[in-house]
Formats: sequence, C-alpha cells, structure tokens
Amino acid sequence: MRPTVKIVLMGKVLQDGRQSISLRLTFQRKCRYFALNLKCLSKEWDEISCRFRKNYPTWREDNDYLISVEKRASDIIREFAMNNSMFTMARFGQEMFSTYTKGSHRLVSDCVNAMAEYHRNKGSYNTSVNFKAHAMVVSAFRPKSVMADIDEKWLSDFEKYQRNVRGSSGSGILTNMCVLRTVCRWMIKNGEMPDSWYPFKKYQMGHLKGSGVKRALTLDDIRKIEQAEVFGKIERLARDMFIFSFYCRGINLADIMNLTVSNVKDGRLLYSRQKTGRKYSILLPDKTLQMISAYNGKTFLFPLFIDGEYETPARKLTRRKYFTEVFNYALRDIAVRVGVDTDNLTFYSARHTYATALLKKGVNVAVISEAMGHSDIRTTQVYLKSFGDDVIDKADELLL
Repeated sequence: MRPTVKIVLMGKVLQDGRQSISLRLTFQRKCRYFALNLKCLSKEWDEISCRFRKNYPTWREDNDYLISVEKRASDIIREFAMNNSMFTMARFGQEMFSTYTKGSHRLVSDCVNAMAEYHRNKGSYNTSVNFKAHAMVVSAFRPKSVMADIDEKWLSDFEKYQRNVRGSSGSGILTNMCVLRTVCRWMIKNGEMPDSWYPFKKYQMGHLKGSGVKRALTLDDIRKIEQAEVFGKIERLARDMFIFSFYCRGINLADIMNLTVSNVKDGRLLYSRQKTGRKYSILLPDKTLQMISAYNGKTFLFPLFIDGEYETPARKLTRRKYFTEVFNYALRDIAVRVGVDTDNLTFYSARHTYATALLKKGVNVAVISEAMGHSDIRTTQVYLKSFGDDVIDKADELLL
C-alpha cells in the first residue's frame, strides 16, 4: 500500500482556544503525525481544502508553506518508490524534516523586511531603515532566493555581486553581511530554520574588516579646526559639534542631536548611546560648558532640532542625514583653510581621533575601550570593570 499524506487540524484544543496543524502520514493502516509548528482557531481552518481561511492573520504566507510541505512529502514518497527503498515512517520523518523547516521556502528579502518591521515596532526606526535598504540589495541580487538557498557559495556570490556590480567597499559589504547574519540567527532562534543550516559557520567575514582608511587627525589638527575662523551658521555648527564630539569621547552626531538640557547635571554629560543603549557619564571640560552656554538651548542643547517641535523618527533620520552631509562638506572647507589634510575627513573622524590621541598619550587601551564603550572587545573586558569615571576623566584631561 502506497503511503499518503494530508494536512490536518488536530482535535485537541489548547488553552488559548487554538488547535495544532500537523502533517498526517498514513501507511499500512497506521498514522503518524508530524507537528508543523502552526496553530489556529477552528473558524480559521477550512477542512475541505486543508488550508487556512482568509481570516487567519498570515493565511497567504502559511498556505504557501503548507503547499510546499505537501509537495516535499510527495516527492520523498516518490523517491522511495523509484529507488525501491524500504519505506518506514521513521525514515520518512528523518528525510522530511531533518533539514526542512517552515522558514526554508521564505524569500530572503521577505525575512529581512520582516525583521525591519520588528525593529520598527520596537521603536528602532534607524535600524529598521537599514534592514529595508539591505532587503533591496538582496532583491537586486537574487529576488527569488529563499532562506534554504543561503550557503557558503551563495554568500560568496553575494559578496562578489556587491563589490563588482554595485561597487561597494569592504566596510559596506561587511555591513550588509552582518545584517544578513542577524536575520539568519533570528530565523534559527524562532525555530524557522535548523541550527545545522547556519551558513556563517563556514563563510568568514574577517577579510572584509579593516579595509577602510583610518580617519584620525592629530591633536594639532584638532587645535587648528577649533581655532579656525568660520563663515556662516552651518560652518559654526559643524566646527562646534565636531569639537564637542572630540571632547566628549567621540559622541556621534545622532546622539548629539538628541541631547537636551536635562542631559547635563553637575557639570557632567549623562546620556545613553542610541546605537548600543550603553550609558555614559562624561565630565564636561570648560570648553564644552561654554559652548553649551553660548547656544543657550531651551529644550535641546544645540539648534539641530527645533525646540518644542515634535519630531517623528522619519523626520529625525532625514534631518540627521542632512546635517551629516552638510557638516562633512563644511569641515572639509574649514580644514582646507587651516591646512589640515582632508583625505577621509568626516564628522566621525572626531571619534577616531579621540581614541588615537589617547593612545599616543600613553593611556591604557583598556581605559580607552571603556571610555568609548567598546564592550565587544573581549580581550579587555576583564580589566574594564576596575576603571571608574575618575580614571577616564583624568585620561580626558590629557587632551585639553
């Protein structure tokens, strides 16, 4: 007797009122059920078609999954018959589900977009935008790729496509690969892909690191920019925010823009970095306190957002991109006038310069790591806990 399969709604009603969906295998008058990790209410299930009704939240996506399950099951049964192999329920289950899960048939771009939506719902708008941008790159590369397609060769081809077709730099490729790696881990964590599938076990990204040119200036360069004559509001803002970033341990522009008067207490800057959530307590030197006083912000410390105006995440991102671009142009103009090399000079150079300057002053690398929030540097983690704010404050004084 030939084995048969059918998608069925199990009879047992769970505590939340839903019932499980399983693949029923019938062979020699015996049945075995394989759970598909799907559940629904009885009113959301069509017994005749063995499919979800349209009132089920993800009916289209999960019905596609059920179709793919039935097709794979039929193909496996057919292969047993064609190869004259002995059929058993155990062998079928191993062949059917050892490497095949719910996420196998999902488009890579759809999974990336799903994670973008997840971050958006969490309030991480910038991260959501980055994931959506990555989804567009994947779609341009291979729009019909599904998660099961991703392996070491797929990743290598994706890297070559970004470099040769899109002209991306090593750092840009690394960013996209890190996003994709996060999605792969997310799929495994949610049980949509098996642990054994993880494609980044063999594909390594070390060759993509460190391909960018360091953007650190010298302390003399910082002094020249700090004392430069500026023309117009934008140049003044660009110079002041750059210098403020340098003296505040390389605080990035996104965090500077969101600083309010409440972030300054007893001569210290207290804030949480948006990117990592790490909290900072920085003793503000007189130069930065004078700068804050000169701008005299009522709500925000600096006039990058309009005081009292409600800013949506989308508008904040647009405004940050605007200031990033105009500040970079303004900084290069200032640098040219005062004789500072403008190669690879951007606003972010303040962060690189802060770290490099401390290193040249002989400050312990562990102290620098703590000051900059590099908690991912495992080699210095053992020592970081022993340094308090007073130790880092003294290190900062070396830059004044």
